[in-house]
Amino acid sequence: VGLWSELGREKKQKQVDRNLPRASWSDYKRLFVDPNSVLAIILLFGTAFSLFPFQAFLTSFLSESAGWSAESSVSIWAVVGVGGMLGGITLGTFADKFSVRLTLMLTFLGLALAIPVPLVAGDKNWIISIAAFFFGMGYFAIFGLIAANIASAFPQDIAAVITGTSFLAVGIGSAIGNVVAGAILESTSSYALLFSVLSGVSIALAGLSKRLPLAPADTAR
Repeated sequence: VGLWSELGREKKQKQVDRNLPRASWSDYKRLFVDPNSVLAIILLFGTAFSLFPFQAFLTSFLSESAGWSAESSVSIWAVVGVGGMLGGITLGTFADKFSVRLTLMLTFLGLALAIPVPLVAGDKNWIISIAAFFFGMGYFAIFGLIAANIASAFPQDIAAVITGTSFLAVGIGSAIGNVVAGAILESTSSYALLFSVLSGVSIALAGLSKRLPLAPADTAR
């Protein structure tokens, strides 16, 4: 009986899959001529470009420039993780009440503020911990917010194509971001310049996210 039930579920799932919209070559071509679609891909690329290098080099900054011990430098990610757990709930609730686009803009601005804080905190480790907490809130929520905007504000066929392309955009953005970050540190040995560049990219992304289309539910508010 269990076998027949499982086969029946698989058959129904295949029928559902056949009814789902499938991306065609024309959909992929539309992806690169539709301004909103291009904007969504740029946001995914830019987010990975700015956040992944900060994640990669924060520990080395704390141990090399801020005088933290190796154990303390690693433990900062526990604070980031706690912020991430609360960020998903808090920012998701805010997005439901107001709009995903507004939440994206504010989250990018919050990340832009959090990234340079370690540079000016001096020996006030608690300030760096607060900045890490808020970075975690934005870091763990931002890709979900972008995905929520794509799913709710874009046509279904285009949303499917963007979702399929998003992993490529994030992968390329993180790879290029880490290469650029490494080049900046190697040539200037300046964490101040690196974190300023990453913060500036987040500010630019906040401005770009303002141009994203609103979901129909958000437009009605």
